[in-house]
Amino acid sequence: MVKYFFVVTAALLLIWTLRASGDENVAVNEILESVRANERLYDNVEIELSKTLEMTSEQRKYATPDDALSIKETVRLVFQDGMYYKSSTARSMSSAQKRDTSVLQGFDGTTVRAVYDNKIVNLERNPSYAPRETYKPHTILWITIREKLSTFLLPPGGHKEEKGREPMECRLDVDGFESLDGVMCVKLKQFRWNKTRGEDKGSLRYVWLAVERSYIPAKTVDYRWFVSKSSSTTEASVSEWAEVAPGLWYPAKAEIRIYDDH
Repeated sequence: MVKYFFVVTAALLLIWTLRASGDENVAVNEILESVRANERLYDNVEIELSKTLEMTSEQRKYATPDDALSIKETVRLVFQDGMYYKSSTARSMSSAQKRDTSVLQGFDGTTVRAVYDNKIVNLERNPSYAPRETYKPHTILWITIREKLSTFLLPPGGHKEEKGREPMECRLDVDGFESLDGVMCVKLKQFRWNKTRGEDKGSLRYVWLAVERSYIPAKTVDYRWFVSKSSSTTEASVSEWAEVAPGLWYPAKAEIRIYDDH
């Protein structure tokens, strides 16, 4: 009870501080710094999870015999001092066949060594994506994020360049505070676009950070404006939480819905 009191007090103090400051840039910077501080708590961590991907009944109408109708995967990861170990097994089901796959992967700080299906070996030195942040608690609501959430929300200078891709511009704003299932959250509004295509072809994203849950995203809703400005393309939320250590939280159960671009 005492621990809960102090957590709520900290959340209310954050809200009061951000509202009192009246400076949007100060508010965003304070929130990002809180995210970074909590991300560091999970630098060395072991994660075990199960993941299920399924096509909806509507999507299955257009699936080819080789399209995976469902994929069930179990993953174990160990992150330690900038290195990581990953082992995973997956079973995909299509209307034509069942396929089992496995991955054993390790990163020692300079080289990724991977074995696929116990027969294909791959070595890659100085990979740009290692170590992956995909299954960390702050990024688990996204499938493809490879960087830390704090960097993903607002790259340095609001500008991001990736090899082989057009430079992206990014703007991040505080969009208020909201309680989700009794968990106090600060709601962020992120807008990304590239100058070549223009803002009308950008992406809008809302992220609810759980102030009482290590600033882990409790919900996110994405819009791709080149698809639609009114219908979301991805929605994700945490339905169950686990306090794995005093003050350290992890999404125990989450759901991600990805909609067809058309």
